[in-house]
Order: sequence, then C-alpha cells, then structure tokens
Amino acid sequence: VFRQAMESAIVMNAHRINRGLFPVLNEKGKDFFFVKRGGHEEAVHTIVDLIVRRIPGFFPCNAITDIQVLTPMRKSPVGMHHLNAVLQKALNPPHPGKPEKEFRDVVIRIGDKMMQIKNNYTMAWKLFDRRGMLTEEGTGIYNGDEGIVSAIDRDREVVRLLFNDGKTVDYEYSQLDELEHSYA
Repeated sequence: VFRQAMESAIVMNAHRINRGLFPVLNEKGKDFFFVKRGGHEEAVHTIVDLIVRRIPGFFPCNAITDIQVLTPMRKSPVGMHHLNAVLQKALNPPHPGKPEKEFRDVVIRIGDKMMQIKNNYTMAWKLFDRRGMLTEEGTGIYNGDEGIVSAIDRDREVVRLLFNDGKTVDYEYSQLDELEHSYA
C-alpha cells in the first residue's frame, strides 16, 4: 500500500478489506478492477493480456518494473510458479543474443524481474553513479528486495542484479537459490 498514491483505489480497497468491508469494484478510470473468469486457463490468459497489453495501454508504465501480479498460491495453474513462467515467456522471451542460466527448474535471463527470498546480511552490494563510478559499498540484501538481471557471466559463474534501490549485486551460481522470479 505504501507504494501507491493515497487517492489510489488500491489503497482505499486495502483499507476496506482490512476493516472487513467488500472492496469497491470497477469504478471507471480507477486502478482497481475485478475481472471474473470461468477457469484457470482463461484467468491466466487474461492476466497475461492485462500485463502485456491492456494496463500499459491505459497507464503509462513498464510492464516488467511497474506492475506486480499478486496471487495467494505458490503452486496451481494460477499460482506464483506458473504465472512467473508464463509472464517471463510473454515479457522476456528467450533470444539468441540474450544470455541465460538454467537453475533447477527455471531459466534466469537478462532482463528478468527477480526477488531476494531470504535475508542475507553478508551479501556484498555496490552503488554506481551514472558514469559507472563506484560511490558506495556495503552488505545486506533482504527478503523482498527486487531487481532486474543485468548480466550473466558464464566464465565467472555470476548473475548480476540491479536492485530497485540502485544496488548492484553479483550472485554466484551457488547462491541462486536465494532468488525467485517476481513477475508474480
């Protein structure tokens, strides 16, 4: 809620839900709406269409960095794992010139939206200015921190993330279990 403008229908409805009230649905021109679908496949198709075409066509936004799909489940046809896979395919498909790393049952590629899933107080990070000059260094990446894969170095076996707060972190392949896709 803190990422939304106070006049946002998302904020208003979050407060209504917390008070035990039903959310206000489908007000024209608002950022909160309800779309009823008949089954899992239809729901997934609608989610992809909303993220790829409809929302960016209505609000000026980047589908990868500015939109977050929320689902209460991890495993199911409309759960986090499946939605991340279909959204990655739609938003960041494979390309011959785009490096990727297969890790367990997922593929991580440059441009993917990722999230740190556990606190790592010793993970080193760096901040760079616009010219690429190092301005600050520190440690600590935390559960829920999100970023975009900016590089994959197969020789060094490193995946680099640029986090939303500007921190750059190099993950060794052995540390990739600390990350998940975060389209959903």
